[in-house]
Order: sequence, then structure tokens, then C-alpha cells
Amino acid sequence: MKFAGKIATVFGASSEGGTGWAIAEVLAGHGAHVVVSARSMPGLERLAERIGGTAVRCDVAVEEDVAAKAAFIKERFGHLDIVIVSAGQPVASSVIDSPFEDLLRATAINYFGPFFAIKHMVPLLRAEGSVTVISSLASTNPIEGQVAYGAAKAATNALVQYAAIELGPKGFRVNAVVPGSIETPLLTQFLATAPEIRDTYIKEIPSRRYATALDIANAAVWMASPECFANGTLLHVDGGNYLTRQPYLSELPEGIMSKL
Repeated sequence: MKFAGKIATVFGASSEGGTGWAIAEVLAGHGAHVVVSARSMPGLERLAERIGGTAVRCDVAVEEDVAAKAAFIKERFGHLDIVIVSAGQPVASSVIDSPFEDLLRATAINYFGPFFAIKHMVPLLRAEGSVTVISSLASTNPIEGQVAYGAAKAATNALVQYAAIELGPKGFRVNAVVPGSIETPLLTQFLATAPEIRDTYIKEIPSRRYATALDIANAAVWMASPECFANGTLLHVDGGNYLTRQPYLSELPEGIMSKL
């Protein structure tokens, strides 16, 4: 097992069937001990028990939480080898009408969260350690109605590249996976009530399906692997969706962005 004896941590892993959950399972399947964290403990504890890992409550958007998690890992394990930041939250918004509170919420979890994770986890990394952030297609291909989310994720892409330049000489790699829509249980449940939305989006995906959580997990874990030499890379894992376009709001039911 290629991660035997390695210590990994995954931010945003409390939702069963979600991307962070799948990443933790894949890491554990390769032999890593995984410290999972999120704002909600019940799902975390179930996941940790399932994979033989450790659950720590941590809101990645709160720097004190991230610093406390780093202190816990240092005391319990002494070091880290792999950091994966999967926490994120879409925030429906427009350039003209977005209240400051929405901008702050989008930025806090989608930009400051990865920033805090890199800031506090990298000092624990051993040689050849890695950080991988889950970004979004909204960061590279504008999605109408998602300006606050997309702009925050775009800032995170820049953060990843700046961190790669700064940390590469120290032996660390920092990369991002850039997914499009991911067919999590929550999205599947929502789309069951609106199949026409599924068709509107999938026709723009050359591979004609959404990504699965496992698709994204496998990509993130590969980027964390010793055989991966990528650094500062933004890896699209979206079935080619970045080559086409995103549906306009006029093609979707009114108010749909606030429900996705």
C-alpha cells in the first residue's frame, strides 16, 4: 500500500457519499491514517470509525479552528504527509445584487479556508509532502449566478500557484483539482425532482455524465501520490466540460442557483 505509515488529513469530510468522504476512504484504502475534519461531528465520527481514522471538529473558515487542529495533529502524530482541502460551499450571487454577507460567506469557506489550511498544515509536512485543494469549474469557466463562489475559487487557484512557487523549493507540492458538477447524493436527490436540469447541464459535458465523488477522489489522491510530479497544477476533472460552456440562467428554472 503506497501510503502505509503516512498521516493524511482531509478537510470537509462529514457528508457520506460526498467528495471529502470519498477522498478519505481512498487514502485509507492505500494505507494512510486519515485525520478527517468538518463542522459537523456525527458524520465525521462514523467515517473515522469506518476507515480506522481520527475525527476532529474543525470549521476551515475559522483560523482558530484550523490552528487548533494543527496543534492536535502535532501532539498526536508529530507530522503530516498529505493535506487535502475538500471543504467548499456554492453561494448564489450576482455582481449587482449580492449583499456583503454573501460575499463574505463565499470567501470565508472557499478562499480563506484553503489559505488557513495551507498556512497551518504545511509546517507539519514531512519532506515530499503535498497539499491538494478541491476547486471548481466556476473558477475558470464563469457560471452565471455564481460570481461570489467562482471568484473565491479563482482566488484559491491563484493561492495554489503562489504556494507552489513558495513551497516547491522546500520539497512540497501544492495542486488543485477542478471539478464540474459532482453527482453526490444531495445532487442526485435534487435532480430527481428536475430531470430537465440534468439534461441542460449534461449536454455541455463531452463525456455526457457528471463526475462522481470517486472520480474526484482518485484524482486528488493521485496528485498527493509520490509518483505525481505536478506542482501548481489546476487539473480539470469534469469530462471535458471546461471545453464547452455553462448554461445561462435563462435556460434554467427561475431561482435554481440558490438551490444547487
